Amino acid sequence: MKKTIILIITCLLLVGCKAEYKINITDEHIYDTIKIYEKSEIVNDASNDEVENVNEWFLDWERGYEDYLKELYSDGKNTGYKYTNDYTIDEYDYISQLSKCYDSLNIVNTDTISIKSSNEFLCGDYYEDVDEMKITIETDYKIIGSNADIKEGNKHTWIINRNNYTNKPININIKKEKQEITKTNTISKNKINSLLVIIIFILLIILLLKINKKKNKE
Repeated sequence: MKKTIILIITCLLLVGCKAEYKINITDEHIYDTIKIYEKSEIVNDASNDEVENVNEWFLDWERGYEDYLKELYSDGKNTGYKYTNDYTIDEYDYISQLSKCYDSLNIVNTDTISIKSSNEFLCGDYYEDVDEMKITIETDYKIIGSNADIKEGNKHTWIINRNNYTNKPININIKKEKQEITKTNTISKNKINSLLVIIIFILLIILLLKINKKKNKE
C-alpha cells in the first residue's frame, strides 16, 4: 500500500517535491514523460497514517492522466511516479497535459515546428506542492531559437516556480533537419586527432634514426 501511492505522500507532506515534464520531438511524434518525485529517504520515512490520509486526494489528482502509462520511478536518490504518453505533432496542442497548463498552446507544423504558449503557467494549483517544475523539450531536429532558461544543444529547459509562473511562456522554433552536422564534425575531429598521432609517431622514428646514425659515426 505504502509504495503504491508514494507520490501523494511526498507532495502533501509539504517538503517541496519536484516535477519534470520532458517532451521529445521526432518523426512527426511528440513523446511525453512526466516525473514527480521526492528524495527517497523522505518517502521511506512516511507513516501509514499519512498514506491513508492522502489516498483520496491522490485519486483526484490523477484525473486527466488516464491515457498515460503510470509506473513507479526511482533512481536511487529520488522516488516518485513517471507518466508517459505519445502524440502526433498535430494533435499535441489540444489534448496533451501541457496544453491544459496554458490558456493557449499553438503549434505550427510545416517544414519547421513552432511551439508558442500564452504567458501564465496555469497548473500551479494542480501542482500546488511542487516547488519547481522543469519543462524540457528535446529533439533530434535542429533548434533554431527559443526563450528557454537553459540551452544545451538540442535540449532546452524552462524552469517554472512560484515566483515566475505568471510570466513563463514556452516559445521554440525547430527546423525539421536531422543533426547530421554534429556527427560529421565529431568524425572529422577524430580523423584529425588520428592524423596528428601518426605524424608525431613518424617524427619520433625519424629523430631516433638520426640519433642512431650519429652514434654509429662516433
